[in-house]
Amino acid sequence: YDSHWTDTMIKLRQEFGFPEPHPRWGRVPAEHALEYAKTVVREVTIPLHQWFYSQQSRGGLVVAQSLLRDLVLNGTKREPTLADESQQSPVVGYTYESMVQVHKEAHGDMESLLQSTTASEPKLVRCVHILGLCIQQLKQDCEIDGAQYLKHLPFVLVHMDCQPQNLIFAKSSVDGMSHLNVSSVLDWEEAAYADPRFELLLLGRKVCANLEQAESLWQFYES
Repeated sequence: YDSHWTDTMIKLRQEFGFPEPHPRWGRVPAEHALEYAKTVVREVTIPLHQWFYSQQSRGGLVVAQSLLRDLVLNGTKREPTLADESQQSPVVGYTYESMVQVHKEAHGDMESLLQSTTASEPKLVRCVHILGLCIQQLKQDCEIDGAQYLKHLPFVLVHMDCQPQNLIFAKSSVDGMSHLNVSSVLDWEEAAYADPRFELLLLGRKVCANLEQAESLWQFYES
C-alpha cells in the first residue's frame, strides 16, 4: 500500500479560476491533478469501459446486464422478486438528455415550493430563476431546431467519484523504476450505468483544476 496521494490531499485550491466552492478534503494539488487523473483513466476508467465494450461486441451483454441488475437490486436493499427474474428488458443507462430532465423536474419542484410559500427569500427566488436558465441552456446545447442531436455512446459502468480517498494505491517496480498502481476502487455509492463520457466529465470537474487539464485528459482518453 502506498499513501502518497491520500497524504498529499488538500481542502482548498483554485479551480477553473475560482476558489474551491465546496471546501472538503479529497482535492489533489493543482500541479499534480493531471498526473493523478491520467493514472485513474489509464488504470480504472479505460479497462472498465473496454470490458463493457468487449461484452457488447462478443454478444455477452446479457452478462453485463445481469451484473447491473444485481447492483440495482442491492442498491434498493430488497430481495429480488419473480417479476425481477422474469423481466427481460435491458437496463437503461443515463444520458446527457436524461440528466437534464432530472434537473428540470427538480427545478420544477423548487418553483412549486416557492409558489406555495408566502414569504420566500428574494435571494432564493433569484437563485432558482438562474438555475432554470442554466437548465434551459443545457437543454439547448443538446438540440438543433428542437431535435435531439447529442447521441449517447454505448453504456458502461461509471464510478463517478475517483478521488484519492476512494482508491487504494500500491507501489511496484518496473525496470528499476518505481510506479504507483491502482490496487482497489472503493465507495461505489455514486456509480451508474451511463454514457462513458460521464466519468470523464466528473474527473474533469472533481480532479482537474483548470480547463487545460480537463482538455488534456479528454485527449488522453481519446488516444
